[in-house]
Amino acid sequence: LNYLLCFAEFEEARKWVANDLVFDKNVDVNLFESTIRILGGLLSTYHLSGDSLFLEKAKDIGNRLMPAFRTPSKIPYSDVNIGRGTAHPPRWTSDSTVAEVTSIQLEFRELSRLTGDEKFQVWKNQLM
Repeated sequence: LNYLLCFAEFEEARKWVANDLVFDKNVDVNLFESTIRILGGLLSTYHLSGDSLFLEKAKDIGNRLMPAFRTPSKIPYSDVNIGRGTAHPPRWTSDSTVAEVTSIQLEFRELSRLTGDEKFQVWKNQLM
């Protein structure tokens, strides 16, 4: 019975992701938080379920976060507008925090591995 309840909850969540999770919005998001929570969550769900829907959504948000890495210093900006494809440093300083930008490598490396798209890997190499 417990398994059936979990399966029903998963199916309800999957339906929401398929029908309502849309990233094409004119909104600034924090690179670090979006990477560890949204991208990481979608990648984890893909690994647990094998459902390609979650990988496709991960690729979508991964692509939308990429403008953060287009900086002169190669240290990504902290904020990304996922609808417009623009990025900027935090409003309170000119730089992102090193701890945040180095800890997001795991998700981008895994996205690169799963999709076979090296563009997600290239940014990781520039951070090191």
